This record gives sequence, C-alpha cells and structure tokens, in this order.
Amino acid sequence: LFIHYSVFKNDKEGVFFNDRLYQIPLRIDIWDERKIRINARNALVVASTGGGKSASVLSIVQQLAEQKHKVIVVEFGRSFEQVCKLYPETSTRIDYDGRTPLGINPFFISDYSELTIEKIKTLTVIVMRFWRVKLDSNQVVSITKIIQDYYEQIKSDHSFPSFYNFIKDHYERIIARQDILPKYFDKNSFIHNCSEFMPGGVYENICKIEGSNEDKIRSKDFILFELTKIKKDPFLVALVMSILFDTIENKILSDRKTKGVLIFDEYAETQSMVDMFNGDDVHKTVAFCYQKLRKENGAVMAIIQTPAQLPNNEYTKGIIANTQLLYVLPTNETVYDQVIEAFSIKNKSHINLMKSIKNNFSGKRPYSEIFMRFADAHAKVVRLEFSKEKFLAFQTDGHDWQTLHDDFEINQNMETSIKNLLTKKYEKTPITAAALLD
Repeated sequence: LFIHYSVFKNDKEGVFFNDRLYQIPLRIDIWDERKIRINARNALVVASTGGGKSASVLSIVQQLAEQKHKVIVVEFGRSFEQVCKLYPETSTRIDYDGRTPLGINPFFISDYSELTIEKIKTLTVIVMRFWRVKLDSNQVVSITKIIQDYYEQIKSDHSFPSFYNFIKDHYERIIARQDILPKYFDKNSFIHNCSEFMPGGVYENICKIEGSNEDKIRSKDFILFELTKIKKDPFLVALVMSILFDTIENKILSDRKTKGVLIFDEYAETQSMVDMFNGDDVHKTVAFCYQKLRKENGAVMAIIQTPAQLPNNEYTKGIIANTQLLYVLPTNETVYDQVIEAFSIKNKSHINLMKSIKNNFSGKRPYSEIFMRFADAHAKVVRLEFSKEKFLAFQTDGHDWQTLHDDFEINQNMETSIKNLLTKKYEKTPITAAALLD
C-alpha cells in the first residue's frame, strides 16, 4: 500500500531544471550524445499563451549557449532579444529587413572537395526557389548538372550572380557539355525570373555579401535572426530560411565537434506562410530540416501552442516522426488530447503524468512545470524556479519588459538594468542575499 520512490538523480551533463519533490537543481541531459534515451534530439515545445513558454525555452537556450552549443533562433517577435543583451560578447542579432545585404553566400566553397552531393542538392533547392516556377524532374536534373558544370568551370568567387552570368553567357556550351536538351532548361525563363536577384532587382540584397554575416554566425555561440520586418513576404522568408539552413549544415555542423540547435519561435505563424508564386511554404523547409539535421550533430526545435495549428499533411507527419524530445507546458484538456493524438501516445502513465503538471506563480517559491518525453520509453516532469534576477531577465512582455528595455537604452548593460529594476520594485525592502534566496 506504500509508494516507494527515490530522489531525482542528476545526469552527468546537461541542462539544469528543478526536481518536482524539493525544487533543488536537477541536471538533465537533453542532448544525450551517448544515446541512452534518444538517438537524436529534435524537439517540439507545446505551450499555450501564458504557460511559461518563453521563460522555459530561454532558460534552455541560455544554458546551451553557455555550454558552447551553437544556438540559432529564427523568430518573428522579440522574445530572444534578451539573451543577446545579456551576452553581448558571445551573441549577435541579425534583424533582416530586406533592404540591407543578407550577408550570406550559399554558393561559396573554399575547396572543391566541399561540393558534396548534399551541397549540390541544397543549392538546387535554392536555385529552384530563386526561379519561382514549378519544376518537373527533368528540370531539376538539369539544374543539378549545371551547378556541377559551374564549379568545374569557375574556380573562384562563387556566388549566385556569378552562377546567373555563367548561364547567361555560356548557355549553349553548358547544355552541350552536360547533354541537356533545351526543353529541359528554359534559359529565357530563368534569366527573366532570376534577374530580380541581380543588381537593380527587387531582391538584390539577398545575394549581396557585403558586411558578411557568416563571420558573425561562425564566431558567436548565440545567433538571433529577427525576420519580423519581412514576414509579409512569405517567398522571402522561405528563401532566407533555405539559405540559413545551408549555412548551418555546411558551414557549422560540417565540424562534428560543433553541437548546433536551430529554433523556430511562434512556428504556427511561420508555417502558414505560402509563396504565391509556386505554392511552396515554410513548413516544407522546416520539415526538411527536421529530417536532415538529426543525422548531423545538430537539432531543430519548433515552438507551437498546439499540434492542431499544424496542417494535416506529410510535412507535419515528417516533423512529428523526427521529433525525439517533446516538451509540454501546462495547458487545457483539449490541447493535451491533441498532443496525445498527434504523437500517438499509448502509455497511460505518460498521459497521466503530462496531465498532472501545473504552474504556481503565487507561492513563496513560484515555479512552472514541464512534461518532458524522450521518444516513447521515458518521461518525467521537472520544475523551473527562477531567482528574481533571472525571472526579470526572461520577461518577454508587460510593463517590466518595457522598463528593462528603456533602461538598457540608457546604460547599454542588461545586468545593470535588471539590478535597477529590482531596486525599483523592492525599494521599500532592501535587497539582501537572503531575500533573493527566498
């Protein structure tokens, strides 16, 4: 009639949460390099509004960045801006607006040996997006052959404008060398559509490489891509994400010593963006990331409010099939049931455990709870308990957030701004070490 259990035990490495019994720090290995619980580490975070999503993910991101993981966030808001301000030396924020050079060159290779089959496939996808027409298999094969020919003939200064001019100036010789029938590659259509990415075109800044951001991406541990200013152009968003994915795969994760995480915040809004020209959507690109990055020393994480926000198609099924780590924050029965259905959870104990989570923000030691499921076999509930400083650091909205940012504009130091806000909020009660521990 008694329930016997042991205390929670730390993993040898990982990210700190708090245990559910005593709220003491608990280290959990969410990377699992030794593959004890999971074979890969793609993740999906399910959290309704007000469930503590931002604070939970920010806590994970902050710790991964401190552990020298390469963390790249793509977002359409300002939730992760705080991390950049807290760690200015190891982070960078790229606020792309479409009017400044993107500063990323997917065509660059330092050596011909880097032109792998995977690299050619990625460049083929990017060229297809530039072209913006529905292509059949014959045209796709033609693009692949032309890319190979381009690198065989052009030995340096590779870029899309160079590739464009290569086709424009040498079309007849290219198709002769590669045995391509003219009907399988429409030169006039390619030249006309892709001219928008050349100097003077609407999207010329996509291909400009002045002020390279690749150096920032390689040298920093936390990189934030803020795409709010271009979210009304789904074509541009999908294109930027394809180029970004190429950079992550071929210029970061090609070094197997580097652990990289790509995070998509507010993914429900992102996935619904559809290119009006060829019907491609961002969802397809992200599904490809989930499939590909799991094979590298990398991971993808998407943050949604409910699985019902994702379309019922093969891309969503691919994402769920390639998700090994599921985070669920306190929500309602409807969302819990949608999670159970989407992930086909059969284990009753996992279901009961998930539905037992709750937050308590009004007690002496406020906390939030997270249900974590490692593939099918392992699940646990952990808590997050923040100090007052960390709680303010991970604020993403409200009066405190605005106060922090207003103060930061003056002194340009987020730690100082947090201390100033703490003093202001508790000025009637002097801040002491004991008070912070409480």
